[in-house]
This record gives sequence, C-alpha cells and structure tokens, in this order.
Amino acid sequence: MGIKKALVVGATEWGGRLAKELFGNQIPKQAESLFSATGISKIDADIFSKAIAEDVEVKKPLTSLFQNAADGNDDAFQLLEIAAKNFGSEDQARRIIGNTEAQLGQKLNGTPTPKASDFAPTTPIKTTVNIGGKDNSIFRYKAFTGENRINRDNVEFVNAFQKKTQELVDYAAEHNNSLAGAPTGTRITDPNGNILNFEKSGKGNEVKFSWKSVAASQKATELRAAGQEPDIDSIAAAFERQGQSAEGVQSYLDLGQKVRSKLKSGITKFNRSRPKSKHISLEHTFDVKHFKRLQGEVEGFAGKGADELSNLRALELTQNALTGAKARKLDIGDELIKNVREGTFTDYNQNVKEFIEFDLANLVNDFDEADWARLFDLFHRNPDMSVQEILVKMAKEQQVTKYNSGILHSPTGTGDQAFDNVVNTLKENPNAFDKSGMGSRTNISDRD
Repeated sequence: MGIKKALVVGATEWGGRLAKELFGNQIPKQAESLFSATGISKIDADIFSKAIAEDVEVKKPLTSLFQNAADGNDDAFQLLEIAAKNFGSEDQARRIIGNTEAQLGQKLNGTPTPKASDFAPTTPIKTTVNIGGKDNSIFRYKAFTGENRINRDNVEFVNAFQKKTQELVDYAAEHNNSLAGAPTGTRITDPNGNILNFEKSGKGNEVKFSWKSVAASQKATELRAAGQEPDIDSIAAAFERQGQSAEGVQSYLDLGQKVRSKLKSGITKFNRSRPKSKHISLEHTFDVKHFKRLQGEVEGFAGKGADELSNLRALELTQNALTGAKARKLDIGDELIKNVREGTFTDYNQNVKEFIEFDLANLVNDFDEADWARLFDLFHRNPDMSVQEILVKMAKEQQVTKYNSGILHSPTGTGDQAFDNVVNTLKENPNAFDKSGMGSRTNISDRD
C-alpha cells in the first residue's frame, strides 16, 4: 500500500484514470511515473477516486499533494500513504489532505518543509458507534448529511456526538430499549444551534433509534394534528346534497369519535396477548403526512379528514413499516392517483350517504359488548376493508337478520319507518284512522 517513486513510466488503467481526475488532460511530465504499475496501487487509486466522487472539495488539495510528490517531496509521499490508510475515517483523511496545500506551500516560500506528523489531527476522532456488536458510522445521521455535512469538520462536535450516541445506545440496551432516566438526557445541540433528540424511530418488530430535529418533529406533529381534524365544511355540504340538514354533522362526528376510541382500546388489549411482530395498529389508508402537500397540489382539498372511518383500517406494524418506507419513495401525484383509482380516497358524499341510508349512528348507539367484539373481529381479520365498509357490512347483516326473523314485516315498531308510524299510532289510539272520508267505521257489535 502507498505511493512509491516509480522507476517505470507508463500509467496503469487505474493510475491513468486517477491522473485524469486530478490533472485532466494536462498531466505534468514529472508526475506520470506516480501513476504507473510501480507507482500507486489499484487499492489506493480506487480510494482516492472514491474520495473525489464523494466530495469534490477533496480534489484540489489532493492534486497539490500529488504535484509535490512528483517534485520529489518525501513528506508528500508519506502524507499520501497516511491519507489512503485513514480514508475509512473520512473526516480524518480530509483534515490531513485539506491542510496539505497550505502547509507544503511553506517550502515554496523558503520555509522548512513540515514533517508528516505535523499533519495528523491534534484531537483523536472516533466516528463510529457500536450497535448490537456492529460498528455504525455516525455520519449517516442527518447531523452530518446534506447541508449539515460541514459538521464533519468540527472535531469537537464529532467527538461529543459520537460519545453521546454511544452512551445512549448502551443505556437503551441495558434498559429494555428505553431511554427513560438517561443520566445526561437525550438531546444535543449541533454547531448551528439545532436541538437534536435521540429517540425511537420507525415501526415494526425491530427497535431502532435515531437523532431527530426537535423543531422538525414538532412541526410534523402539528401538521399531522391538522390533517386529522374533520373537514366539517365538506361533511356539511355532503349532508345538504343528500337533502339533510347540517344538524346531522355532529351525529356523524360523534360516531367517528366513538368508533375510533373503541377500536384503539381494543387494539391495546389485543396486542397484549401477541408477540410484538404481530401487533396491529389503526392506520390511515392515505397517510396523513401527505395531506399538507396535497392541499397545495389538488384544488378543493382542505388538507383535513385523515381520521374519516373510510380512511382507517387495520395493519400489522411490521407491514406498516415496510409500506411506510415504500410510500416515502412514491411521488405524491402517483400516490393520489393510486388511491383515487382504488376508491380509497375519502369520498364525503359516499360516507354521508351510507351514514344516512344504513342509520349508522343508531346502529352503533345500540351496540352491546357482543357487537363491539364483532366489529373488532371484522376489523383485525379484514385489513383490506376500511372501518366504514365494516360498519356498512354489519348494518346489512342486521337488516337480513331482522327480515329473516320477520321483524321487517311485522308490527313491532322497528321495521319500515312509515309502517312503524302507523303501527305506533294505532297502539296509542285504535280509532285514529276511523274517519277516512268514507264515513265512520261500523263495528259488528254496533249493529244490535
């Protein structure tokens, strides 16, 4: 490993590729031997090529380092070898080569050439944390990616972040994956003043932790709450289109609240007796996280209504984690089209029509424990059905049961509304309909 003063001129395939990346088509004559078979190894050439590909800022100081090596500077050769060996720790390698141009420039000014030891970091840097016996780079966290990539150069923050992360990972492992009571807390502030919190992330059987922006999490929570609010205007308009007064809106909202509450309670009890990998949850068919963006892209969409019963169904947590990951890769337009085509996008006209037609409010108000148990059984066994569809199914089943038992065609007061009104009126006053315009009714007993 390393770069040697080559005796043979003539670049290898990998050496020539690196030379072109560094110098373009104008490769200095004295540098050609560095890229020959006896110059740079394939491993080192690949390391430096990868470094340039990942961060273009590495190219300039690395080119200067090769130029100084070509000029015969022994320290430059040593520095190239150090950089190649340590490039697995990206920040350290960048510090080494990042200082090269300025430090070696002293030679051109007539000052003493620095030694290789002068380029080593003054503070040891460890950029990995051990999680479950495996080393994981801390640079995968958002604190060091994208616009925060500059934080990799902040030695003090890198050290503090690595130490804090390892402490919290170890604490969670010793406390049944809980961070409650962590001695030093679960937060850290990055060089830009952003507060980060170490917390559980994702859903499913595997417990994972990640650093999340406190401000971003609060914003996401607010947006989610806004998306879950009922779209009262759309609901009221749907009632009007059905020829009903807006007074039914509150009954409609109460029904949704009651059913959601009962299902959540049932889920809690249900999950207690099952392994975590088989836990279920009440999930949105069309994820509420898309609602705010969708509001700006689809005319007339209020950005609310995620908790409509027609948008809720059962889903195993492991499946939900996979679905969520997949959904993040989908274009929001594609996701909307998919839901509209499958009929799973909230349709207030249909929701209200079914609410009225099947008298869902009274159906649920009359539920006993057996009915709630039946609802939950249908809920968790039919993940392809929305809660609204399940209620309609139960309403239809009840109608069939009543018909088969004679309820719908007998004077019990629980069948057809018009028929019930006549029956109930006659119960109160048998003579209520005696005057029909055809004279008074004559009973047989009146003839005597």
